[in-house]
Amino acid sequence: MRPLTGVALGLLALVASGCTAAEPVAEPVPETSQTSAPATSADPRRAEVQEALDARADAILAGDRARFLAGTTRTHRAEQGRWFDRLTALPLAEVSFALGTHDADVDGPDSYAAEVTVLVQIDEFDDAPVPTEQQLAFRRVGGAWRVAEVTADDSVRSFAPWQFDDARIAVGDRVIVVADAGSPGGYAAHLLRLAETATADVAAIVPDDVGDWNGHVVLLAPSRMREFEYEGLDPRELAQVGGVAYRVPGPDHETMGHRVIVAPGQLGYGDEPLTGLLAHEITHVAVGAANITLPVWLREGLASWVQAGRRPLDLPAGVRLEAALGVPQMPPDGSFHASAWGPSYLIAQYSVLWLAQNFGSQAPFDLVAAMAAEPGDFRAESALLEERYGVTTDELAAEAGRLIAASSG
Repeated sequence: MRPLTGVALGLLALVASGCTAAEPVAEPVPETSQTSAPATSADPRRAEVQEALDARADAILAGDRARFLAGTTRTHRAEQGRWFDRLTALPLAEVSFALGTHDADVDGPDSYAAEVTVLVQIDEFDDAPVPTEQQLAFRRVGGAWRVAEVTADDSVRSFAPWQFDDARIAVGDRVIVVADAGSPGGYAAHLLRLAETATADVAAIVPDDVGDWNGHVVLLAPSRMREFEYEGLDPRELAQVGGVAYRVPGPDHETMGHRVIVAPGQLGYGDEPLTGLLAHEITHVAVGAANITLPVWLREGLASWVQAGRRPLDLPAGVRLEAALGVPQMPPDGSFHASAWGPSYLIAQYSVLWLAQNFGSQAPFDLVAAMAAEPGDFRAESALLEERYGVTTDELAAEAGRLIAASSG
């Protein structure tokens, strides 16, 4: 994206600044290898290797780099040392290794190879350990099993950012930022300061009982997108909207945590639009923490409303005119991800603003709670709005259009 100046920054701050993934970025994590009973459990090497893996986990949790590397062969200590450093830069609640099915082609009393599930839980940021898969080769040296080779599954980096080889991690009170070596020097720390401000702003607006969010978020800020292309993220769409919030799904589709990705193109923008983008995405995390299914207009409208500080934004006249005059109905879900998404986001934001101005700032969140009480029943959406606020969904969009026109002078 080219740098934006003047009034175009306002458009970035509202409509080009974020969305929430309707579905996880990748498929739900499959059942981990620890849930199946490997056919090789009788192998006498197996218990010894699992014991070595348990010692490896203990060393990580203790922050004991020397003890961790002692369980690695010399040729892999540099690589494994960097992995250890990335993990221990995080506040860890749990780390464990679950030994899966071994490779039958690896033979001999002093060699072993197997699938291993690595489970990592970031303290206060994840609700449960996040699993990733590795293929590990072990060698017995001096009577002790050591890791001789690691092949990691990097297809879940968006869930497990410690898998990035060049991760630059900054940890704050309520935010973790993961950048990379291609980012400007100090970018992770700078973004952390902005994200802490945005998180505090969102926490002050979104009621505690909406989504049951604990006020923490993991933020990925890559300088490149090639690692995410196979995970279901569209780099072009992410570049357009600026960011995306998504959940970390577990084996049974439960939520283990949340992540936010900021598009690489945002690195060059100023603090104000970037803080607005972060507030938008963090609102998605806050409202979506309990997996509440909402119509897109309400989900995006809430995030844009919080982002705007519940005040109208200074937006390009063309976008305002299109939104004010072209409101025969509430924008359909697909329009929020189309090329001309601006008016849809604007109508959604002003729909929420109209509810707040006429029925109080709690009204949008009361609507969320009411919809959550009957999840997925969008047929009742207009009836619910009419019962509570005297407007159908399409009438609310028309009210939003009038409000946009009035605020445009």
